Amino acid sequence: MQSISNKALIGLVVVVTLIVGITAWRLRIADTSRQTASAPADAVGIAGQPSASVSPATITRTPLPGPLPTDAEIMAEREAGKREAQQVVDAGKNKLVGKYQSEQVDARWARTKEQRLQSLSTTAEMTSLNAVPADMEVACRSSVCRITATFPSRAAADDWFTLYTLNVGAEMPNASYESHVNPDGTVGVQIHGLARP
Repeated sequence: MQSISNKALIGLVVVVTLIVGITAWRLRIADTSRQTASAPADAVGIAGQPSASVSPATITRTPLPGPLPTDAEIMAEREAGKREAQQVVDAGKNKLVGKYQSEQVDARWARTKEQRLQSLSTTAEMTSLNAVPADMEVACRSSVCRITATFPSRAAADDWFTLYTLNVGAEMPNASYESHVNPDGTVGVQIHGLARP
């Protein structure tokens, strides 16, 4: 008999829990309806979406400050940004070139650094990309080195420079790079790099 009364007790608890849960749910819905009815017309719900009682026609939109820029204005702004970036690059290059030109040669250090930079100029990856320098020359002074080389194409020159700077790493942490097309169609590269802080 006791097992029947336990079952009845469990059933009663389940029924009471269901009644309380449904009542709470209904009260919550009624409370939400009252809040929505008293909300201003431009109320916004969850995640910035209009609440259920606000029609799209009553949403107040804040206008953007001023007119949108024209395509020409956007292009002009981009070009100005490019010019500013190029000025920074040119200033860094000019600083390294000027320092190289004004330095005396520290023969012992320069010879060791030149050999080290030359030894890092060709890797298997560079060879696989046909980005192997021809006529490479390395000339160091007391802190700045100048590297010149020739490549069959601009792509090969750019690939080599990217891989070379990764390869030399701390040996030459700061460098400027410029390239030009030679009369024979090859691409000449000149690098000035700070190789001794």
